[in-house]
Amino acid sequence: MIRVTRANQGKSDGMDEAVARFAFAYAEQTDRDYDALVKAAKEKRIRVATTGNRTGGPRPKRTST
Repeated sequence: MIRVTRANQGKSDGMDEAVARFAFAYAEQTDRDYDALVKAAKEKRIRVATTGNRTGGPRPKRTST
């Protein structure tokens, strides 16, 4: 959890950079988790319920800005 107080808002780009680093790290971990889930499902180590709205194709790669 990120705690923000009025004292550290607006003084520098530090908070913005910290939140951005956290967001990218979270996204990367989510990708790794999803890849592990797909691999486990393909190897039939787990059963996965589908909703029918996915094509089953590869996910598009994120591009950095």
